[in-house]
Amino acid sequence: MTLADWLKDQGHEVFIASDCLHAKTSHPYIPLAVHDRRWWVRIRSTFFLRRFLKENRIQVIHCHSRAAARLAFWARCGQKVAVVSTIHGRQPVSLSKKLLDIYGEKCISICENLSTQLCALLGMNPRKIRLLRNPLAIEELPFIEDISREPKMAWIGRLTGPKGDRAREFITQTAPVLLAEFPSLQIEMIGGEPALLGETTLQVLKRLQERYQNRLQVRSHLANLHRELGRFQLIVGAGRVALGALLSGVPTYALGEYSAEGLINRTRLPQAMASNMGDIGADGKATTPVDSAEVTAEMVRFLKNPSSLSRDERWELRETLIRHYGRDGVCRKIFNVYKSAYFLKNHPRSIPVLMYHKVPDQALSSRHRIFVTKTDFEAHLKFFRRQGFTTLTFRDLEEFRSGQREFSQFPQKPLVLTFDDGYLDNLTNAAPLLKKYQMKAVIYLLADHGILENSWDADGTEPLQALMSLEQKKRLSDFDFEIGSHGLSHRNFQLLNTEQMQGELMESKQSLEKDFGPVLSFAYPYGCASEEALELAEEAGYEFAVKTDSGGFVPEENPFGIFRINIFPEDGPPQLRKKTAPWYRYYFYLKRGR
Repeated sequence: MTLADWLKDQGHEVFIASDCLHAKTSHPYIPLAVHDRRWWVRIRSTFFLRRFLKENRIQVIHCHSRAAARLAFWARCGQKVAVVSTIHGRQPVSLSKKLLDIYGEKCISICENLSTQLCALLGMNPRKIRLLRNPLAIEELPFIEDISREPKMAWIGRLTGPKGDRAREFITQTAPVLLAEFPSLQIEMIGGEPALLGETTLQVLKRLQERYQNRLQVRSHLANLHRELGRFQLIVGAGRVALGALLSGVPTYALGEYSAEGLINRTRLPQAMASNMGDIGADGKATTPVDSAEVTAEMVRFLKNPSSLSRDERWELRETLIRHYGRDGVCRKIFNVYKSAYFLKNHPRSIPVLMYHKVPDQALSSRHRIFVTKTDFEAHLKFFRRQGFTTLTFRDLEEFRSGQREFSQFPQKPLVLTFDDGYLDNLTNAAPLLKKYQMKAVIYLLADHGILENSWDADGTEPLQALMSLEQKKRLSDFDFEIGSHGLSHRNFQLLNTEQMQGELMESKQSLEKDFGPVLSFAYPYGCASEEALELAEEAGYEFAVKTDSGGFVPEENPFGIFRINIFPEDGPPQLRKKTAPWYRYYFYLKRGR
């Protein structure tokens, strides 16, 4: 519902097809027997969904269960409809799942342990998996500045399945110690009727209630749970419960189906996020033994000194979680996954992206050989025309992947030409030739227009060449150049911290857009970028980002880490034929291992 509402707010049409709904929705709802295992019902549902996809011109199906993925797999056969599956929990292993990948073009995993599971146990290609957390409505979880002084804690989780086992362990082994140690402590267990605990545990519960004046209570639910979190000094839970408590600033002990991650602090948070706060392991097991004595001891230590988790650390935990779980950020990334899946379904092949730099009149004395003479560049354009290539920009690609243009218009042999740094000879030599041969290109400019030569090469390894001034850059609008960002001042992202990378990405985008209009893509200076940099480029609002000599096998594997091919002065028709071949990316990987 959260995702559907966000998509509708962005102007997209969303249908919800499911067995039933547990909440009201403004979206068209289609009752569909998704989880009915009877073979004739499955066939009927498959044909119904197949007809629905055609009639409503559906572009993407987002599946939220194994049954939904299986149904979508068969219903979209022969249609150019993309399938994206979100994996929320442990996937039972079977031979059919290993042989038949039902999860679609892209698979979203909500935590690291699930990603490991999918690769190790189901043999899923890690390149199709995108790690994205469950989106949370942060505005519904205001930060609680001061921890309650009243000694009260809550155990929150269902009382069935593996979580029910954890509840029974808590009642029989941990609660007696806590109630005896803290005479005024109140414990609420929220998640189901007491009868679900079983007769043996129910007897223990009743004895504890009699002995400790009903300071241990079991309740089926808590109305307005998020508003009530501030009543407790400590929350015990997993998954969304634990995340909601942490975002509210309430100290949280992550105890899930799979493991006990302990009292969450800045040190433990990454591992707890990897297991979805204790619910999911990497080995595919539903649960593992927990040391109840250690769980109890840690809770005792905390309740003796609740202020040991400072306000600043609780705020830091919230800030980290907002970045990873905030609704707008996660939903925007999910929509990017949709676009990649849709593009892959319609064009699964690689697209050559070539990288040029200088286009001088004469050959240069250059150690890195990052130039092509004007004469040779014209020969390259003639070669591309003879070979039947159609040049595209990233704006063109975005129009296809977002459904603005029909794939019937997509060229048979697409090619993307890019230029880095903004050398003056790109304007004087390359631009007229591109116009002559009716070809497009993307040029990556520095946002600091006061840099008028390649000063980053001032160590003598490269000749200093003139860069365009702002006035000269504005003349690019006379040609079919798309403007991209190359950062503020050509800083190496491998030497920058998170805040510095964010500054380069966001400030350069804002500055260039003020001068030239929308900027869709970014080129990492020196062609290098970490996985964090790729995430930051997406969060900064780009649609694409390009690397050099590394990246995905196809652009939509990760649009923020696109593989680009260096073009050198000695490259002639044989080299260009190889570098623009569909198999070149795989050849490069086998040769270089990256």
